[in-house]
Amino acid sequence: MQVMQVTVDAAKFRQLQESEQLFLVRLGQVRNDIRHIRQMVVTAHNGVKAYKGIEHELALHSLILAVRLWCAALDEAETVIRTAWHRSRLSAKVHGKLSADAINALKCFQRYFAKASLVRTVRDKFASHYDRDVITAGLQRVAGDYTFVTGERSGNIFYNFAEAVRNASLLDEVGAL
Repeated sequence: MQVMQVTVDAAKFRQLQESEQLFLVRLGQVRNDIRHIRQMVVTAHNGVKAYKGIEHELALHSLILAVRLWCAALDEAETVIRTAWHRSRLSAKVHGKLSADAINALKCFQRYFAKASLVRTVRDKFASHYDRDVITAGLQRVAGDYTFVTGERSGNIFYNFAEAVRNASLLDEVGAL
């Protein structure tokens, strides 16, 4: 893989409308987050396949946490595109210069988010939410003892039962159970 660095002249960037500058920075931020979260998903997925026992449970928690974060970042990307791309002059200036693949990808992305979606459901209920109804539903699905794992220091506690409850609710919500 070849890595390239592109430099944009700050004075020329400042000549853009403020809304265009903000759009480009916001889009760059959300793209950076999506790229990094994707790597977290891949790494955790590899751990889920490689480990057994508590290491497997920890890797599974990392994977599902990363997927929840991924959904939140994708939802934010849609918000940036919907609110900033279409409301700025940048879309009118640039749309005609986009490749056919880019135009199709943008249309597909917009169609996906124009209706109810798994990404938005996961973001709204599970990304960083601790909803009482979601927890209650999960508690009804999970059987067994309430377990957690700890080490010498209390900061290293993993409440695997709590994750089982959340995961049961999440999987039920997206139709995987």
